[in-house]
Amino acid sequence: MLIQQPSHLAYSAMGNGRSDYDAYYGITEMENYFGWHFHDFYEFYIHLGGAEYYCIESRTYIMEPNQLFIIPPYTMHGLMADKRLKRYERAYIYLSSEFMKTLSLGQIDLERTVSELIKDERYVFSMSPEAAKECARHIENVHRDKQDVQPWKRFSDMSHLLPALRLMLEAANVQSESAASASSDSDIGEIMHYIGEHFTEPLSLKTLSERFNISPSSLSHRYTQYTRHSVYEYILYKRIMMAKYLIIQNEPLNEVAFRCGFGDYSNFLRAFKKICGFSPSRYKKDMLTYMHR
Repeated sequence: MLIQQPSHLAYSAMGNGRSDYDAYYGITEMENYFGWHFHDFYEFYIHLGGAEYYCIESRTYIMEPNQLFIIPPYTMHGLMADKRLKRYERAYIYLSSEFMKTLSLGQIDLERTVSELIKDERYVFSMSPEAAKECARHIENVHRDKQDVQPWKRFSDMSHLLPALRLMLEAANVQSESAASASSDSDIGEIMHYIGEHFTEPLSLKTLSERFNISPSSLSHRYTQYTRHSVYEYILYKRIMMAKYLIIQNEPLNEVAFRCGFGDYSNFLRAFKKICGFSPSRYKKDMLTYMHR
């Protein structure tokens, strides 16, 4: 089955209306896919084979079989493919911060453990073929019959999520980051890093072109060629990522709009609804309800 996906850069939610955990295993074909996105939960992604490049913020990685990518919340990332992927095999788990507390079983602080493993932006690790295959098997079991909402299914999922996480965290714990960076446009990488440090400030194509001594037209063309998205889009999504984090910290929404660089609440509301599909107040209500249930 060939999946033709449009280029996109957007907020991504868990499947089936879930907000605690989700899992997927599959082998598909894809064509010309640039899937940059972000979300407000952790992603544990195993590349089993078939893909070439993966972006995390301003870095592009050359993909190898049996690689583990650990992506924290609010981090821009995604697959890049400028040709058909004939046999793209992967498995991943999504975990909310709250559900990680459940998986900790009162024994460890799982979220803190993961944060320590990926500190200093070390996101990519190698797994042995045996460990990656076993992990994918556990994830496939969670993925299977995910529409089943019976209590026993959740218990069964836990029996697979825990050993899968053990395999991934053991692999990450014994090594430093393991992935080669692909050759890329160093100027654009530097500009993306600058935006990441200053996106709450007034930024535009003009101010960036002046700072980096690149003409606006050249910067726009090179940036779009490298990321498949505009400078404006990247700035906007960085602001929305920060906004979502501040919202779940129970910050007042007007203050969130100001701190994230939107200037006023109306601009913030319009941008948030466009990207996320719902209002900041709806997101705040839903997240606080879930966190305190």
